[in-house]
Amino acid sequence: MTRTYIGTYIKTEAHVEGKAEGIYIADFDADSGALRLVGEPTSAVNPSYLAVNPILKS
Repeated sequence: MTRTYIGTYIKTEAHVEGKAEGIYIADFDADSGALRLVGEPTSAVNPSYLAVNPILKS
């Protein structure tokens, strides 16, 4: 399993109708292609892209 973070839009912008709830965390199984959501989304305003700091990642 690979932990995956998914950024989304929560507010509508000129180019997108925001309908999500923030940052989602999921586990991805490369063998089956399954993506399983883990917990509840973290609220943030339009986190459409994410960056991971290799020093601070847990």
